[in-house]
Amino acid sequence: RKAAESELDQEIKEVVLAVPISFGDTERKATVKIAEAAGIHVKLIDEPVAGIYHYSSLDDLNGKVCMVFDLGGGTLDISVVYVSNHQITVLAEVGEMLGGSDFDKAIEKYIREKYLREVILEADEEAQLASSVENAKIRLSQTESKSSRIMLMTSEGRKSISFSLEEMKECTSGLMNHIRGK
Repeated sequence: RKAAESELDQEIKEVVLAVPISFGDTERKATVKIAEAAGIHVKLIDEPVAGIYHYSSLDDLNGKVCMVFDLGGGTLDISVVYVSNHQITVLAEVGEMLGGSDFDKAIEKYIREKYLREVILEADEEAQLASSVENAKIRLSQTESKSSRIMLMTSEGRKSISFSLEEMKECTSGLMNHIRGK
């Protein structure tokens, strides 16, 4: 709140906060309670709906039914909405606990089985692997790159792994099939 007030140079008393669809009554009430304790009145909206509001021009979507797919760090939220005269009507929505962290785990498992089968990692090396895997996933997802390097310093020495886009597709295919409903 303080950072936003400083940036905007005004007091903030009301906010709209996007939450995962999978948030139940308990999580939603707790979120509102925390905001109110900070002196903020909060209106909660589901994350995919926030995505539609963020869209650069609702005029482009006027009179259309849209599906918003939000695969975040820990949740998958999907909303089907109708846009009319800058009003958004939610027609259907579903959410589940599946997200980017599940993709990270699948890639990490693949890397361990294919490239680190005989290597025992210390706790700090485990953290380094997790961070390197997430960075590789992001690079391969955001660019036209066909591969990404994963560098690890282990007690057994330096490991350099070339991880390809094809390998990423292979080791996450089960998750993608689940998302597609196959």
